[in-house]
Amino acid sequence: MLGLLFGAIVFGKISDRIGRKRGLFLAFTLGLATNFLLVFVKGPVGFTILRFFAGAFAHACVVVSYVYVIEQIGPSWRTFIGSQHLQFFELGIVVLSIIGYYNRDWHDVQIAFLWVGIPFIPMYFALPRSTRWLYSKGMVKEARENLAALSAKTNGSIDTNFLDKFEEKFLAPESSVACESYGVVDLFKNSKLRKLTLIMCFNWFVTSMVYYGLGLNAGSLSGDIFMNNALCGIFDAFAKLVAPLFLRSKLGRRGSLCFLFVVGGLSCVGSMMVKLNSGCYSGEKIMENDCEIGGKIECDSWTEEISKWLALGGKFCSSATFTIVYVYTAELYPTCIRATALGISSAGGRIGGAVSPLIFGLDESVPGFSFTFFGLAGLLAGYLTLRLPETQNRPMMQSMADFNDLEFSKRNTVFRDKDAKRPLLDNSTL
Repeated sequence: MLGLLFGAIVFGKISDRIGRKRGLFLAFTLGLATNFLLVFVKGPVGFTILRFFAGAFAHACVVVSYVYVIEQIGPSWRTFIGSQHLQFFELGIVVLSIIGYYNRDWHDVQIAFLWVGIPFIPMYFALPRSTRWLYSKGMVKEARENLAALSAKTNGSIDTNFLDKFEEKFLAPESSVACESYGVVDLFKNSKLRKLTLIMCFNWFVTSMVYYGLGLNAGSLSGDIFMNNALCGIFDAFAKLVAPLFLRSKLGRRGSLCFLFVVGGLSCVGSMMVKLNSGCYSGEKIMENDCEIGGKIECDSWTEEISKWLALGGKFCSSATFTIVYVYTAELYPTCIRATALGISSAGGRIGGAVSPLIFGLDESVPGFSFTFFGLAGLLAGYLTLRLPETQNRPMMQSMADFNDLEFSKRNTVFRDKDAKRPLLDNSTL
């Protein structure tokens, strides 16, 4: 998790500095090189160091690629593509499971990583650069050439007249130097940015903590551990398919995130209350296979089933919020600092994922502490989300001038603002 945190912070800034395409290629090639070196490592110290950087470069690819994708598509497809981008994360887990099932030697698994990743290297030369990033750096000529090339490949009709109107309406008169000066520190200097960043870091923290916590805790649920783990994966994939429906609904981004936080929090609290009152656990410790575990007694199994499905409901909500926070975070920040902000917010999520096993460890001293903490944290995150601005049906911000015009919500309502209208000029290509 520390590697993931490092990669999110560092490569968010790097991609804002050198571009999405170059930042992604750098993280990807360094990730392949690190996994190649892991094949030959023998000592635990070297293995730990290389695993740290392997995790950093892997998560850097996730963050940078997401920003790249979200900046390449227009409003009509942004919700769906932004939600399904992480489905390939699930595909990677499936591929890794298949590789690990047929070959249990982790050295061979590392070699398999290389063979899977190498075919993607030539794709770098076919990918276009991010037009939004080019505009944010003042590279207007390069941005126009990039759009012209994309338009020619897709039989589009972007002409000089359209670009003139777009640049006049949507681009603030900021110099490239001013845009390049923004970094991690600036996220906490500006009062609006500080409020936004702190809330989103907490939202990511809660999302990741509950997501990984419930996933790692599948073994404590009633029933077969393998079936429970499979159910978590199914709920995860289904949540990513359902997330676009929430994002397009009248709830909007803010309302959907708040709703899922609250429902997920109540599910966790409900699961804990049902489990503690089921009478299925004596509280005494017994030894099994040289391990000390909680003593279980005979009881009505239906209470355990209710507790399990409530926990899976919390897992579904955390999976959906994980999808929504990616889309919402990308839309809340302007292009010149978007990758850095997404990296810092994601770093909050890595901290949440790291502490989730420690929170479950407190259940031995305080029964039901973990689910209670998850539930209350979700409720608090839902409340704080209501203080954020709504971004549904609004163009992505290009500069800090656009962000300074942003108004935070003063109403505690889950429904989107009535003044959230589509831009007069269709910027679907951008």
